Amino acid sequence: MSTRKGIKEADQVALLTRCRRRCCLCYGLKKDTEIKRGQIAHVDQDPSNNKLENLAWLCLDHHDEYDSKTSQSKKLKKGEVTHYKKELELLYAAEAKIPIETVNFSSFDNNDDLSRAEVIKTAIELIDGLVTYKKPDVPTFEDVRVDEWYYDYIESAVQLGIVMGCADDDGNLTGIFSPNDLATSKWVVKVFLNSFGFLPLVSD
Repeated sequence: MSTRKGIKEADQVALLTRCRRRCCLCYGLKKDTEIKRGQIAHVDQDPSNNKLENLAWLCLDHHDEYDSKTSQSKKLKKGEVTHYKKELELLYAAEAKIPIETVNFSSFDNNDDLSRAEVIKTAIELIDGLVTYKKPDVPTFEDVRVDEWYYDYIESAVQLGIVMGCADDDGNLTGIFSPNDLATSKWVVKVFLNSFGFLPLVSD
């Protein structure tokens, strides 16, 4: 019996708007960014796993190639699809033209120093980070409570790979975020570069 489940409309839209209907394998292997007729593929080839991060838009040729047993001889690997999918999505996120005046700065005075939570809120608004956000069952950080105004913004930033939280002197994650600490200029730059995919993810 097939275990294939229908993909939610919202997830289909999120995937297609992120990649602009470009095949991530065409892009990764040939730098081809033409719009393609294609299908949504399951990266792990499990049709029951409809998590957004497991979905990729592939042109018809690459979909057939990746979805068939010949993908082994062609050496199309899960890691390739995952890497090129992320690279392509970051490319279009970075190219997005988002007017700064559309960002809601009403939660703080522009002349004040910003907290780490306020910086994350601004970054998430810039990239529409809440569009695909799914509230986690358990909070990521012990100092970011579910009832705080910044909870969803910070959790969204974690899911999008923008932040990992604070680390100790040995580089080990501490499980805290320090949302009310003032943001340093260096940290702010890192957050926005991470938001648009220009830096590898590192701890704070």
